[in-house]
Amino acid sequence: MKKKCTPLFIVILIFFKYSCSYGAYSIDDLRYENGAIDKQIEECTKVLATPCCSNDVAYLNCGNAHYTQKEYDKAIKDYTRAVELNPGNTMAYKGRGNTYYMKRLFDQAIADYTKAIVLDPKFAAAYKDRGNAYKNKGLYDEAIADFGKAIDLNPKYVNAYTQRGDVYYIKGFYDKAMADFGKAIDLDPKDANAYTHRGDAYYTKEFYDKAIADYSKVIALHPEDVNAYIYRGNAYDDKGLYDDAIADYTKAIDLTPKFSHAFGERGVAQFKKGFYDEAMADFGKAIDLDPKDVSAYTHRGDAYYIKGFYDKAIADYGKAIDLDPKNEYAYLCLMISTWLSNGNDEGVADKLRRYVSSNSSDGWIRIISKYYLGMDGLNEQSVLAEATKSTDDRVRMQRLCEAYYYLGVKRLVAGNRRGAADYFTKSVKTDEKSFLEYMAAEAMLSRMREGTP
Repeated sequence: MKKKCTPLFIVILIFFKYSCSYGAYSIDDLRYENGAIDKQIEECTKVLATPCCSNDVAYLNCGNAHYTQKEYDKAIKDYTRAVELNPGNTMAYKGRGNTYYMKRLFDQAIADYTKAIVLDPKFAAAYKDRGNAYKNKGLYDEAIADFGKAIDLNPKYVNAYTQRGDVYYIKGFYDKAMADFGKAIDLDPKDANAYTHRGDAYYTKEFYDKAIADYSKVIALHPEDVNAYIYRGNAYDDKGLYDDAIADYTKAIDLTPKFSHAFGERGVAQFKKGFYDEAMADFGKAIDLDPKDVSAYTHRGDAYYIKGFYDKAIADYGKAIDLDPKNEYAYLCLMISTWLSNGNDEGVADKLRRYVSSNSSDGWIRIISKYYLGMDGLNEQSVLAEATKSTDDRVRMQRLCEAYYYLGVKRLVAGNRRGAADYFTKSVKTDEKSFLEYMAAEAMLSRMREGTP
C-alpha cells in the first residue's frame, strides 16, 4: 500500500511500505511555492518525526528551509545531523558551508566546501563558494584558482566570472577584471551586477565614457538602482560634466531622500561649478542626515572658506577634526582659516605641530604642513622642488596648483600682498579647475581686488 508524506518545498516524498525515496536540493536551486517558508519548516518537522523519513535527505531539506529563513544555527544543526547519518551527503556539506559563510565563519565554510569537493571533484558550485570564502579571508590567489576551476567545470558559470573579476579588481589587475566582467555580460546580457563592476573597473582606469555606458546599462535594467546614479554621477563629475552629475545625484536623492551620501556628492559637484551657496546647503543636509559625516563638514568648511566666512569654516574644520583626528587636511585648513580671520594664532599652529610630530607621513600634504610650521628647513624653493618631482605631468601640474596657492597664502598672512597675488595667479594658470586650491586662488584674487583678505 502506498503512503504519501507531507510535501517539503516542491519535493514530494513518496513512501513505499516502510521506505522512502527522496529528492535532495541544493540551496542554490531552492524555489518556494508562495514563499510559505514557515509552512515548509513546519512540514519538515512533521516529516522528521516520521520514523521512515528521519534520514539525511530529510535533515538536508530542513536545513535548507532554515537557511532560507536565516535561522542559521538551526540550519547548521540539521546539516550536521545529515552528514552524521550519511558522511557522503555532498549537498549537506555545501549547505553547511554556505551557512558558516553567512555567519562569517570562513574557515569552517572552507572546510565544508573542501569536503564537498573531495566527495564530488566536479562540483563547480562548491569551488565557486569556496572561492568566495577565500576572497573574504583575503586569500586572493586561492580564490582566483577556485573560481578558475569552477569556470573550467562550467564555462557558462556567470557568477564565477563575476567573482573572479572582483578579485582581479581588488588585486589591481583591471584588464583581467574587465575581461571577466565582459564574459559574464556575454553570457547574461541582463546581468546588472557585471555591468556595475565593469563600470567600476573602467572608472578606476579613467575610461569615463565606458564607465558611463555601463552604469547607464544598469539604470536601463534597473531604473531605481540608486547606486548606479551615484556611480554615473561620479564619472560625469570627473569628466567635468557637472550638470549631468548634479542631475544623477538629484535622481538618487529623489529615489532615496535620506541618502546623505547623495547630498554630499551633489554638494561637491555644486562646489566645482562655483555654486557655493547650493553646495553649502547640500553639505548641510548631508550633515543633518549623518552628523558624523567628516567629508561633509570638511567640504562645507571649504565652501565657507572660499566665500570668506572664516569663522564658519573654522567651526566646520574643527568638527571634522573631532570626528577624524587624523584628518591632516582639516588641521591645515583650520590653521589657514584662523590666520586669515584672527591673525597668526600659535594655538592652531601648535595643534598642527602636535599632529605632524606624532603621525608620520610621506604624503604630499605633509610637505605643505611642515613648510607652514617652519620644519625641516623648508622654504618656497624647496616646496616647489617637491611639487615638481613627480614624473607624471598631470600630477606635477596638480601639485604646482596646490603649492602656488599655499605659498601665496603664507605670503598674504605675512603681509606680502603683491607676492601673494603673484602666486595665486600662477595657481590659476595651472588650469586645474576641479581643485579647491584653483578655486580658492580665484576667490583670493577677487577679494584682494576688492581690498579684502
